Amino acid sequence: MYEPKPAPFLSQDPKAAIGAVNQLSGYVAGELQSVAQASRDSVDVIQLNVLNVAPKKLRDGMLIEADGVNFNPGAGAGCYMRRAGAWVKLG
Repeated sequence: MYEPKPAPFLSQDPKAAIGAVNQLSGYVAGELQSVAQASRDSVDVIQLNVLNVAPKKLRDGMLIEADGVNFNPGAGAGCYMRRAGAWVKLG
């Protein structure tokens, strides 16, 4: 899981501008490496938030957990996947 590190404090002193740019570029490069590593690590658990409204932008491949009351994709509360433009209940 990716956890961002605090951004470096950058001085407003114009004489320190080059050092600040180098410091910031090093920070960004390190953060991008952390994001890449986190995306390669395996995932043991995925926890979905229970939705009570449909997502705004529907895309095939989406996984959601519907509350089944305010948001009922078709078969009550449960986990659904978006396939071929429709919600398919997984359980």
